[in-house]
Amino acid sequence: YLSKSLLRRIDLALACENDSYRQHQNPKEKPQIEWLEFGLFTGGNEKVSPSAFDVERTQREKDGSFRLHVRLTWGPPSKPWIWRVVAIVVQEDGHSVVDDVIFLKDENSGDAESRLSETLASGCNGGRWVGYGNQRKDSKQVR
Repeated sequence: YLSKSLLRRIDLALACENDSYRQHQNPKEKPQIEWLEFGLFTGGNEKVSPSAFDVERTQREKDGSFRLHVRLTWGPPSKPWIWRVVAIVVQEDGHSVVDDVIFLKDENSGDAESRLSETLASGCNGGRWVGYGNQRKDSKQVR
């Protein structure tokens, strides 16, 4: 159900995670790797385990891919927590597979906050951990 490209990105993220542990062997320190606290298809923070989903609409793109707009919910039906993601689906070897996921800023926004492909690569150079350095907007450069 996952594209070869997405599987490759996940493999590289796992290799990067292993390299991070190799570089930072203090077991008392929490790893800096962003995607470790991330629901790969649902988002970060408390958005890792929705209780329900609904495909709200499907949009065909010019390149032949599809965007599946998915509504995710968690909590009681009387006051659910709702958020949305967009799964990018492509055809590969005669099957539909997920190639990426776009995490939206908020429930009613169509604006992207991040992409799974970006999150998996964050702090990595291929399968090597390089840290965030200039990648993080809130980091300060030392001169």
